[in-house]
Parts: sequence; structure tokens; C-alpha cells
Amino acid sequence: MAQEPKTKKSTVDPQTFLDTITDERQKTDSMRILSMMEEISGEPPVMWGDSIIGFGSYTYRYASGRIRRWESHRETDREG
Repeated sequence: MAQEPKTKKSTVDPQTFLDTITDERQKTDSMRILSMMEEISGEPPVMWGDSIIGFGSYTYRYASGRIRRWESHRETDREG
């Protein structure tokens, strides 16, 4: 039996999420990346879980015939 993905779409607005970043340089960089990814992907940003921003999706089929849809073009807020 197929497992449900643990990370699910959230109703949080990605801009609201980015507004919570306290480091101004990281916030500015993240907003630039958000804008570039939206332009490149042609898809609007969507929050997944509490810290992943996704742009668009991809449906693929395993050799076994199983079909899976996966969100692509992800950006995460990770300290580093």
C-alpha cells in the first residue's frame, strides 16, 4: 500500500513565511530567489509543510506502473 507523503501543501502565504526571516541579508536573498523561481518556473509559489516553498509539480511513473506526483523547484529556509 502506498504511503501518503508526510509533507503536505500549507495554506500559509510564502511571502508571509519569508517576512518571518530576521536576518535582512537572508530575507533579501530569499525574496530575490522567490521572484526568480516564479519567473523561471512560470508557477506561483506554494508552501509545503512549514519551511518549504515549491513551484510547480511533476508526475512520473515507476517501471512497476506506479504513478507519483511530486512538487518541484523547492526552496527551503535553512541556516548555513
